[in-house]
Amino acid sequence: MLAKVFRVRRILQLLGGLTSFAVGVGFAFFFIQYLREGAGLKYFGPGVSSGGVLMALVHVVGLFLAFVLCLVLGIVLCAYSLVPYPKDEKQVKKQT
Repeated sequence: MLAKVFRVRRILQLLGGLTSFAVGVGFAFFFIQYLREGAGLKYFGPGVSSGGVLMALVHVVGLFLAFVLCLVLGIVLCAYSLVPYPKDEKQVKKQT
């Protein structure tokens, strides 16, 4: 019974990690597209003001942080699900 719980937990961690990784890749594509199009400066009129530059900087930093956090969370969850815990293996061996 305990082995099934560990197996389900690892599968759910792997699915969560892959989903988070996919969301991070989506943020990366959006971030690259945002930078290619001028980082939102076209929305602030023909002149470049300090407010427009600051707003674009906030968007760029926010997208980059979302990308990095999703990737890190995805990598950590996938690593936890793929690498067995030493105590988990001992408990599984005792039951079988």
